[in-house]
This record gives sequence, C-alpha cells and structure tokens, in this order.
Amino acid sequence: MKKEKGYWRIVIYTLLGIFTYGYLAYQLITFDSYHLFLQHLSNNDYHTWIYLFIAILLFPLNMLFESLRWQSLITPFYPLSLSNAQRQVYRGAVGGFITPYRLGEIPTRLLAYPRSFWTIGLTVGIIGSLWMTWINILLGTPAAIAYLAHHNNTLLYLSITIGGIGGILLICTPFLLNRLSKRQWKNTRLQSYFTSFNNYSIQQIATVGGWTICRYLCYCTQLYFILCFCGIQLDMANYLIGISLYYLLVTISPSAPIIDVGIRGSWAIWLFNNMAPNNTPNIMCTVILMWIINTAIPVIIGTLIKKNE
Repeated sequence: MKKEKGYWRIVIYTLLGIFTYGYLAYQLITFDSYHLFLQHLSNNDYHTWIYLFIAILLFPLNMLFESLRWQSLITPFYPLSLSNAQRQVYRGAVGGFITPYRLGEIPTRLLAYPRSFWTIGLTVGIIGSLWMTWINILLGTPAAIAYLAHHNNTLLYLSITIGGIGGILLICTPFLLNRLSKRQWKNTRLQSYFTSFNNYSIQQIATVGGWTICRYLCYCTQLYFILCFCGIQLDMANYLIGISLYYLLVTISPSAPIIDVGIRGSWAIWLFNNMAPNNTPNIMCTVILMWIINTAIPVIIGTLIKKNE
C-alpha cells in the first residue's frame, strides 16, 4: 500500500512538473519583446537598483521575524535564546529545501532537542505553519474577489467586507484557540493537537501570530520592491491585490523542491501578466530573485552554520 502511494506521489509530481515548466516554456518562447526587457535592465539608474537593495536588506529582517516566532513557540517548553533560534531556523531551511511541502523544515530544527520532545515539537511547528496559512487565506481571499471584480462594485464591496471580517478573525484567533484547547475532543489527534495550546497563554498565542503577520508583511514588501525593480508597473491597489493573491495561490499549491520555482513562476506569470501585459521575462526575473533571496541564501547559510547549542 505504501509503495502504491509512493508511486502515485511520483506520478502526480512528475505531471505537475511537466505542466508548470511546460507552461513557463510556452510563455517564454512565445514572448517577442525580450529587447524591451534587456533595455529596461540596461537603463536602470541607481534609483531603480535601490529597490533591489531594499529587498535584500529585508531578508535578515524576514529571518529575524521567523526566529522570534520560533522562539515564541518553543519557549513555553524549553528556554531558547534568539541566537540559537536563528541557528535552528537556518538549519531548518536546509531540511525544508530538500523535502516536498518543506516537510523537513521543522524536524531539522528539532534535531537540537531530545528525542522525547520531537512529537510535541512537530505539533508546535504545525501551529506556526497554520498561523501563516490562516493569514494567507484571510488576506488572500478578499484579494481574489477584488481581482475578479474588475469594475463590479458589488464584488469590490464584498472583498472589502470579507477583508474586514478577516481582520476581526485574526484578532479573535488567540482567544478562539485558547477556548478550543480547553475543550474535550473525541478525536485523539485533535485532542493531542489542541492540548498543546494549554502551554500557551492568550498573549503568547497572539505573539506568535504577531510575528507571523510581520513576516508575511515582510514577504509582501520584498515582492513589491522586486516587482518595481523588474519594471512591473501597477497602481498601489493592484500591487496589494496581486501580491496577496499570489501568496495565497502559492500557499494552496502542491510543491516539491524540483518544481517550486516552476509553480511560483507559473502563478506569477498568469497573475501579473493579466495586470501588466507583455512582461513575462520581467515577472520570471522577479520570481527568481525572490527565490534566491528567501530560499537559496538561507539554505547556503544553513549549511555553513556549525552546531553550537
């Protein structure tokens, strides 16, 4: 049975890889304005390069937010300094890079702890991941409706309403999780999962959510500056809609290391090319730069960090 599941997983990822990279190849081959893209890069003045410089400067801030989030998640169980949290986050980037859905990220971080803590640690890691998924859904859903609305005022008002509801739900999430942790669940897995919240106060749950929001905003800001650097010109409303929807689409898409860039590139080209037509290479350049800054660099740093905890 396990072999059969493994076979179908390989088939699905293979087909997904063929589709995503096939779509990218088609878009890049049929694009006929490469001279404009090269002209844009060659004509970039120092003001334009500042956009890229700011995006790179946001990288350590992004990793700091993730380290603070990880520290907030672990501290109720183990004392964890910020420097050690940063080491574990960078090592986890290596484990996440080589596994589908970044499933190896949290287990790699947990190698610094006793084996008896691993089960609890995995649950703690899931809490952090769910926070990010929850934020992507709450902010990406109204963006999706606004993207479909165009000049439809009804849909536009609906997106604003859902965005407001999403903001209220974000504020209420710590209180909701605290209540759920005190409930008795018939399902043993749910009981085990929500019991782990008993170690957190409402303030601690809110702190984890706060650092997660900071990291999400950092990702969005980075993408904004790199889009500007690559010459994707939109008004601010479309930047906000496009970036929020892009991260939602990436979050809900299946992924694996070998097809990660392809999936991100396919969604970005489909989304931003509709907003700013005839910019395929610029958009692909944006995706690659984001991948280098937020995926490749942490992995390289993670391989260089020595164990010192």
